[in-house]
Amino acid sequence: MKINYLLMGSSMLFVCLFNEFRLRIMAAFIIALSYKFYCGAERIVYRFGLVLILVCSIPLTAEYFASGYVCDIKDNYYVVTNGLYKVLIYDNTDIAYGSRVVVQKEVKPINYYNNFELSDFNVYCRANNIIGTVDNEGIKVENEPFSIKTLWYRHNMKIGNYWANRLLFGRSLEIDGENVYLITKSGLHCSFLFALLRKILNRHFYKQKTIKILLPLAVLFSIFMGFNFASVRIIVALVCELFVKERRNRLGIEIIALCVLKPYYVLSLSFLLIEGLKLIHLFVNRKTKIVDVLYLTFIQLLFYHHCYLLQIILFPLVRCCSGLLFLAAFIIHFPLNLNETVINYVRFFENFTLISVSGEMSLLFGFFFLRSMFLYLRTSYKKYLFIQILLLVMNNYSAYFRPYYTVTFMDIGQGDCCIITTPFSTEAFLIDTGGNKYKDVSKDLTIPYLESMNINKIKVLITHFDYDHYGGLESLIENFNVDNIYTDKKELLKFHDLSVFNPLYDHDYNDENDNSLISYIKINQFYFLFLADVSQTVENDLVNEYADLQVDVIKLSHHGSKTATSNTLLSNYRVAYAIISAGRNNRYGHPDKRVLERLNDYQIKILSTKDNHGIKFYIFNHLLFYITADNHWGIYLK
Repeated sequence: MKINYLLMGSSMLFVCLFNEFRLRIMAAFIIALSYKFYCGAERIVYRFGLVLILVCSIPLTAEYFASGYVCDIKDNYYVVTNGLYKVLIYDNTDIAYGSRVVVQKEVKPINYYNNFELSDFNVYCRANNIIGTVDNEGIKVENEPFSIKTLWYRHNMKIGNYWANRLLFGRSLEIDGENVYLITKSGLHCSFLFALLRKILNRHFYKQKTIKILLPLAVLFSIFMGFNFASVRIIVALVCELFVKERRNRLGIEIIALCVLKPYYVLSLSFLLIEGLKLIHLFVNRKTKIVDVLYLTFIQLLFYHHCYLLQIILFPLVRCCSGLLFLAAFIIHFPLNLNETVINYVRFFENFTLISVSGEMSLLFGFFFLRSMFLYLRTSYKKYLFIQILLLVMNNYSAYFRPYYTVTFMDIGQGDCCIITTPFSTEAFLIDTGGNKYKDVSKDLTIPYLESMNINKIKVLITHFDYDHYGGLESLIENFNVDNIYTDKKELLKFHDLSVFNPLYDHDYNDENDNSLISYIKINQFYFLFLADVSQTVENDLVNEYADLQVDVIKLSHHGSKTATSNTLLSNYRVAYAIISAGRNNRYGHPDKRVLERLNDYQIKILSTKDNHGIKFYIFNHLLFYITADNHWGIYLK
């Protein structure tokens, strides 16, 4: 029985590309059935591999965490593990690696944001077996053992080598930008370091001897790095190279081992970048630079929804410079002020923004792009290369091919931000921008989403000047093309073919929330009503003056507070969907239980950013389709 390990590894890899466990079960079942048509007796082994990956993918849960030891430390939190799973503790306490911590706390869900993006914090936590967070009050550190990592970190802090701590531990030096991930977490620096060691050792030893020397070094390196994915990947690759001769089987076994050891890390940039390039180079021996550029463009679009071609072309330089900086952080133990140098290094690559490609890579585009790539690798026909370039161009201008309207309620925590787009347009209309004192919601959440939609210009309506409705406006103006900002009460605003009507534009109230701008918009056959933060008094005025108003989707006032959403409002308007924009674990207790009960009494479908994260409506003629970031969906015909 001859086992095709590359086929087995590719099957397991495909299953791991699905983030949810139930979707992994479905994918594994479909693949297991397909083995019947092109595999012989060895399909039993392949199916066993699928069962193994499903067992390893079973999500870990716990309601209570007793104690553990510190396995990772960041600037605002540290991670404690009991050997099976981990929890986050948000605290700035100077604590040592390996310290035993008595927790004895209830595990709470992690507060994260998800706006239909692949690389969100939830994926990171799941990949690292982080099941939740616990309160930092009453936590007791029993002992602080000797730790080389802690000693090293504190030594660097003492002499001012913050750049070294950033590269080694991901702490101390604050740097913004996506290239930080490429430098500190993607594993490029680790790969470069061991590639450099291999070149040096190959001058003096045979290949097998070199691997035998590198393997224990990789284990020591992995222990120091806390067995992060990059170091584990190096160990697995060296072991496979030592014991497996055939190149395809070696890569297949490497993928199998990584999928079993880190089943949710497959969705990380660290895995897809390195293992994807290995897989490509397995099938091509020439024109690798062209293929590398195309694949790196695909990966950048997949994770960040935009990329700059000059950065991609300079990728080998990024890898080399990052590796040298990482090596310097290991070697240098005396004061060397490279803090500004590292910051400027990141900014240097951030400034290569000429010739940009943007837009979220859809499943359909991604499938045809990868298929064209593999056909080009097999045949070298230039037409497949042109197809890939054409697909990138089409993806870059995908907004012009969009025949439907979209209305997206952003997951920005405790605040409001809604984005409306029209067919065949690169402009968007925002109702509020949200605001968070601890996070730049515009730069971190709203702008990446706009870029994923190929939006390059926006108009903004600010309903009122509460921070959770307008706090992100300044950052939005600084970092994006804001065409117009509307803050005054007007009867009618025009955005392309849409009319944004304020029914109570001529009313003046003493309370700032009651003076919020109400927006009523007809999109094709569907009617949307946005109530900002108005109270039941304003709702009653609205019902009295516009009793026959049609409302299909209503954005509830004041995040579902008890001060709004009256029986009068719900009994007069036959609402199909109610949207609640509220943050997880918010201190106000929004949405109010009585409001939820009221909505259920009127059989109104409730969608909440608190529970469902981002909520997106697609409107096309008489069809309304919605999908949430937590994979709930529905259809409404009218």
